[in-house]
Amino acid sequence: MSIQPPAPMRTGEYPSSRAILALIFGILGLVSMGLFAIPAWILGKAEREAIRRGQAPESGRGMAEAGYILGVIGVVLLSLAVLAVLAWVLGLFYLITRG
Repeated sequence: MSIQPPAPMRTGEYPSSRAILALIFGILGLVSMGLFAIPAWILGKAEREAIRRGQAPESGRGMAEAGYILGVIGVVLLSLAVLAVLAWVLGLFYLITRG
C-alpha cells in the first residue's frame, strides 16, 4: 500500500475578466434589484460559450455559470418588482377615480 502524492496544481491559468465581471454583476444584480442583472446574464452566457469553444480559460467556468444564473434570477426579480409596482399604481388609480 503506497500513498500517492497529490496532483500538482496547475499554474498560470486564471479566469478571464469577463467571467469575473459576470459574477460581480450577478451579485450586484441581486443586491440592486436587477440593475446589473442583464449585463451579468449577457456576460455569463458569452463567457460560457467562449469556454465551450476553447477561446477562454476553463478556470472561469464556475464564475461564468454563477454570473449567468444570478443574472437570470435578478432579471426575474426585477420583472416581479416592476409588475408589483404597476399593480400598485393601477390599484391606486382605481381607488382615486372611484371615490
